[in-house]
Amino acid sequence: MADVEEQWIALTRKVVGLYFVTHEYALLTSFISKRISWIGTLENEIYHHKNDILHFFNKECDVYKGEYKLSDEQYHVVKINDQTGIVWATFNIHASDLPPVSVRLSVVWGKEEEEWKIFHVHHSIPEQIQSEYYFNVENAKAAYQVMDERVKLAATTDSVTHIQNRNGFCNTVAKLRHEHPAQNYALIKFKVQNFRYINQRYGYSNGDRLLENIAKNMKQTCNPEETCGRIEKDTFAILYQFKDRESLNQRLYQLNDDLIDKRMKRKLFSEVQLLIGVYLIPKNSMESIPAMLDKALIALNQIDETQREKNILYYQEEMMEQQYHNNFILEQAMIAFEKDEFKLFIQPQFDIESGKTVAGEALTRWIMENGEMIMPNEFIPLFEQHGFICEFDFHMLEKLCQTLRRWMDVGMEIQPISINQSRMHIGEANYLERFCHIVDKYAIPHCFITFELTESAFVEENERMLTLASQLHQMGFQLAIDDFGTGYASLSLLSVVSADILKIDKSLLDGSEVNHRSYVILEKVIEMAHDMGMIVVTEGIETRKQLKFLRELNCDVGQGYLISRPVAAEEFKKHWLNPVIS
Repeated sequence: MADVEEQWIALTRKVVGLYFVTHEYALLTSFISKRISWIGTLENEIYHHKNDILHFFNKECDVYKGEYKLSDEQYHVVKINDQTGIVWATFNIHASDLPPVSVRLSVVWGKEEEEWKIFHVHHSIPEQIQSEYYFNVENAKAAYQVMDERVKLAATTDSVTHIQNRNGFCNTVAKLRHEHPAQNYALIKFKVQNFRYINQRYGYSNGDRLLENIAKNMKQTCNPEETCGRIEKDTFAILYQFKDRESLNQRLYQLNDDLIDKRMKRKLFSEVQLLIGVYLIPKNSMESIPAMLDKALIALNQIDETQREKNILYYQEEMMEQQYHNNFILEQAMIAFEKDEFKLFIQPQFDIESGKTVAGEALTRWIMENGEMIMPNEFIPLFEQHGFICEFDFHMLEKLCQTLRRWMDVGMEIQPISINQSRMHIGEANYLERFCHIVDKYAIPHCFITFELTESAFVEENERMLTLASQLHQMGFQLAIDDFGTGYASLSLLSVVSADILKIDKSLLDGSEVNHRSYVILEKVIEMAHDMGMIVVTEGIETRKQLKFLRELNCDVGQGYLISRPVAAEEFKKHWLNPVIS
């Protein structure tokens, strides 16, 4: 039996004990949904609101004083979906002054604010012992019909936003397309950008309120021949009618303002941005609704983070080719591990003044059996999306430590090597312990591992990243702030992170030797870093003019194609202590 089904049975046992045995009604109410319906054995025992049930419980307290005993308890569970299930229970009740009574109980469980709650209860006794005080057969049939309708509604309703869930949305879309075959329909799938950061920064309760706010307003944007639903987490879907692309665009561009109240934006102290994928459904298409949702999702996932047009992207057939390519990469990844196709590359970092190699940055290249090279920008984002990145990072960390140990064993004087680790590790409870275990297994002094922290990671995981940075520093690892100048949290980050190295992004260097404003910015950043005792590394050096320019600004270390592209680890070893330029 699945864990969730066992959980439903355990909860039902608890509820049965609270209601029939100990009469602890106050505790029982903590299990009840705000949207409860309750049908009992007495003729007037039908309730549709939590407050009515609380009133009923208070009356029962005056009647039932003692505790009952139960026997012959049996429980059976039926899972409707991951969010909804029914538990049927039968048992006998024993009281000191009454003969045993057989009871049948049905409980519908669903998720409400991430907790299991009771949405419907129906309990009855067998017909042969019913008296005029109990339901007759017709009433019992009517009661079960109410329960059946409630179960069906729960199976198609999202527990957080109370709009349609994925199943309900797909059913309604199919119905609308059947009823209106001549209409042009667009299937829209959208999500909240950086929703995980909103949850962590402002709390999960505020995250749920944001989803509820979006759902409420989204329903109001739909006419009777349109529909909407919450598909999963922070992802929603809408079916809109449209006359032409221009009129549809106008509605889509307005979504960000229409779906999120100004009051909610003020509460979050930030601009909430929606990312939108659109699939224009061909007339008379025989595609399934899930297939259409997948195409809208493909468009949504391909929205470029830096070059998006109002956060909207329409599905095009070539996107499916990209999806096939992505699937191929994911399928080949496990094989690549077995064949050791992920190779350690290192790009030299050199002293700006002397040209001597003083450090390096560890990188990865996937070299397939046929010699084809797959670059990290093709597979790293996919590994992050599909939860593969954490094991990959540890695999490459072990490769680096093995290599450094091998070099140390043959008398090489190693220099610090910087590594990048995905922000996906932040939620892992034993991440730091596992990281240190790998480094210490090969007896690599911590000072030779530089941990690069990206600005964007601090935006999304601020508090936990600060804690991790502090712990790493205390353990003797060097800390580098990577991608400085890319526009996230630059200056404020320097004030809270006690880093050893500041890595200036290539974008801040480009044009600085000819643009006076850029020159001043770069000059002051280097001065500021030196005043805080940090070493400055500038990435992306491609010309001698840039090198001369950085010397004039007293930059410490350089990295870029002028000296070397990333090279295989053994090739890097050959030039380890040799000056590359004079």
